[in-house]
Amino acid sequence: MSDSRSEQTDKILAWLDLEFMNANLPLPMTYGGILSIAVILTDEDYNEIAVGPDLVIHHNLEALNNGLDEWSRNKHTETGLLKKVRRSRRTTRSAERSVLEFLGGYGARKTIKLSGLSVHKDGEAMLMHMPQLHDFFRYDQFELSSVRYFMQKWMGAPETLGGEPEHETLKDVRRSIRIAQALAQFVRK
Repeated sequence: MSDSRSEQTDKILAWLDLEFMNANLPLPMTYGGILSIAVILTDEDYNEIAVGPDLVIHHNLEALNNGLDEWSRNKHTETGLLKKVRRSRRTTRSAERSVLEFLGGYGARKTIKLSGLSVHKDGEAMLMHMPQLHDFFRYDQFELSSVRYFMQKWMGAPETLGGEPEHETLKDVRRSIRIAQALAQFVRK
């Protein structure tokens, strides 16, 4: 007899985005870290199921001064993220627990698929800084960057789908979902 909850959650996609202290991973992560995290759950057809946490993680001034590369410092100053990081009281562990608690309400460990643009990089950062969250997801990922590249190169999908990333986690999660929806629509034509 099959487990119906497991069958349902095997079809859930967790669209996740992180903003890092250093955009050029991998690097020695002595001072590096995750600045923000956001997640939205969808079904296989990219219909929204739930909006999860959208969290900013505190890092002290020393960590920011030593851990940010020039691109990250400029971009996260421009978006206002660094100001939010300095004001936040949330730790990396508490952010990890919040996201795990949210995901646990929708599926068991190893049943929800990590999804997004360049999500392999998010996975690397989670492995280093949020290992319990990394281990929660299924072994296979939906790496939208690869799908988009293939469809643009071999199927003529427009290269402008989704526009440029804003480097704000929740906005970039929504952008990933819009791109997946547009690519699915392109295939159906």
